[in-house]
Amino acid sequence: MISFQSASESARRQRNVLAFAKAAIGFDHAQFYTGEPPDPSMRLLTEALSAVEKTDSRERCQLLVRLGRALHMRGDPERAEPFNADAIEMARRLHDDRSLYEVLLVAHLTPTPASFAQMQERRKRLNELLALAQRTDDVDSYLRSLSVSVYFAAEAGDAQRSARELDEFASLSEQRQMRHHLWVAQHGRAMQALLAGDFDAAEKFAETVYQTGSKTRTATWPMPFTAPSPPLRIFVNEPLPFCPNSH
Repeated sequence: MISFQSASESARRQRNVLAFAKAAIGFDHAQFYTGEPPDPSMRLLTEALSAVEKTDSRERCQLLVRLGRALHMRGDPERAEPFNADAIEMARRLHDDRSLYEVLLVAHLTPTPASFAQMQERRKRLNELLALAQRTDDVDSYLRSLSVSVYFAAEAGDAQRSARELDEFASLSEQRQMRHHLWVAQHGRAMQALLAGDFDAAEKFAETVYQTGSKTRTATWPMPFTAPSPPLRIFVNEPLPFCPNSH
């Protein structure tokens, strides 16, 4: 984040609008994964958006969707949706599959409550995201999209689709030996076991998640949460407790 902050300050002094936009996008990307409040990102993104030309471009598209995500993080989905919608339509006009893939994916990274109509629209966008990933012939992009679809299907109450896609996701991850995706797949298996009420199996999957994370991330990688998030509790009759040994 410090590097992107320095880059943005340098670009501002040089009045290099494109470099400033790229620095703002990079700063937002880094800050999002820290889990910190998005206010610094929003300030940079807003400044960059006001500086870039009002014509269609990949940078403007990215700025729009990232502002939308930041607003979601601030708990303001009504203000966020127009940014996301404008970014997606711009990417379609650019005929740029990569940009469209990126903006569709980012739009799904922030969990927010949604009405039935909004869930239908999200599913439509997610189906488009999966189709785009398949066209790029990039296994990593497809697996990232599939992982989002697995959890969306669970949240939407489509248990069969969630299970089917989780099987595909786990199989591809295993075939390609992509450890990060294997780690995500084990999270999915733990969730699946919890929703079926099999707490012993969920705890075993949680241990596997910890072991995989320790190998690919750090020796002190934390034990995952092994209780479903609130949206997933539509599958069960009552809230589930955390399994033993979870943090």
